[in-house]
Amino acid sequence: MSTNYAPSKQRRLWLLPFMFIACTSSNAQAASTANGTAVAVSSARTTDISTLLTAAHGAPPPVCALAARSIESLQWRDASSDAPSTPLRDEQLALQRTMDEARNDGNRGTVLFTAAEQQLLLENFSNPDRCVRELSVRLLATTRRTTAMDGISSALVERLRAVDVTTREAATLGLGLLSPTNATSALLAVLRDPSASVRANAAWALGRIDDGRALGGLMDAMRDRDERVRVAAVTALGQLDSTAAIDALIGVLERDSVAAVRRVAAWALSELNAESSVRSLAQTLRNDRDAGVREMCAWALGQLDSHDGIDELLAALRRDQSPKVRETSAWALGQLHDERAADLLGEALTTDTDKGVRGTSAWATGQLHIKSAPSGLVKALTDADEVVRFKASWALSEIRDERTVPAVRSAFEKESLSGARRAQLRLLLSFGEQSESLLKELLLSPDSNVREAAVRGLAGRTRVNPWPWPAPRPRPFP
Repeated sequence: MSTNYAPSKQRRLWLLPFMFIACTSSNAQAASTANGTAVAVSSARTTDISTLLTAAHGAPPPVCALAARSIESLQWRDASSDAPSTPLRDEQLALQRTMDEARNDGNRGTVLFTAAEQQLLLENFSNPDRCVRELSVRLLATTRRTTAMDGISSALVERLRAVDVTTREAATLGLGLLSPTNATSALLAVLRDPSASVRANAAWALGRIDDGRALGGLMDAMRDRDERVRVAAVTALGQLDSTAAIDALIGVLERDSVAAVRRVAAWALSELNAESSVRSLAQTLRNDRDAGVREMCAWALGQLDSHDGIDELLAALRRDQSPKVRETSAWALGQLHDERAADLLGEALTTDTDKGVRGTSAWATGQLHIKSAPSGLVKALTDADEVVRFKASWALSEIRDERTVPAVRSAFEKESLSGARRAQLRLLLSFGEQSESLLKELLLSPDSNVREAAVRGLAGRTRVNPWPWPAPRPRPFP
């Protein structure tokens, strides 16, 4: 039976995330044997966990989502919030949109629980309160790289056979977070579970475990009647290092009725380096009604080392209604280093109304290894957006077209942005721009990087340090 926790009028719900930190960090003092096995943990922490779960009962969903996110932040592996179905899925997605997606690497979050603590958390997998279930799973999943992990994973596998669907859902979530390789067979069996949320979590967990034995079961799951299961299965196949699923993934990209499934199929094909899918990706970029699918197809075409989709990328940059699709198409053209894109990228720099498209088009132009700068790139030196000016200046410093020197010299005199000035200076110095008036101005600059460049110019050196390189922006995640 699950442990029930009565609501308390004195509860401080906003302290939930900090209560979690208290019970997993400051009180997590464990004595260990030589092989790392926990032999004793402060008894106070069991009380802390009980208090945390008591406070969680009936808490507002946003507070619970933040507490769950706090637990997740301790885990060493990325993307643990992308499980298809969790007790607080909707609240987690809302919270995720407002928080940085970056995770800390390393071994943070390796927590040792006593047997009593583990049992307390496992019992609450079937708690009727969603917040208690979510926190119980995520707390338990923070145990990593210890002999305790084997026992926990075995307990989770056992709960895959529970009558209660919430327990099975929590168990698949926990196995995905822990990713134990000995759970593959059990999770494959769960792909036939009556509950779609359990099947989806099982497919997601198999992708995180990354065991080739799951290939056949995941390919079958791509035909599941529930779109969440299909999305999870396709994502998992993109994480397996196997080309056997490529043809099936192409079929999903071309024929699945749900945009979210088609989108993740495009991502999976790029992850598998499926050059045979370029034609299908290009056709989908041209014809799909969903902007998210088209964006991912453009990104996948940029990832694959093939120029067969160049015409569709050019067409998407020119006329797609979605700024995200146009920007990702510009990025892909830069990735492919195809000189045929130079004129259209230059055109986008002067005609596109979206600053993200213009900035990425400037970056992409600098990637093409061309010798003649398109006129649009020179015009972008006076763009209203400073990021566009910076990337255009950088691209011109890469191309080194001597005909652009007067325009760059004029822009340099008016530019206030440090990064753009350094990029412009890089081009000017490469063509021997060392006039007395210029160098005097540079030596008096409040920007130390600009002053350093002036000294280098006086010494007859053309290198600007640090080298101003703008990072490309698009990176659609599955």
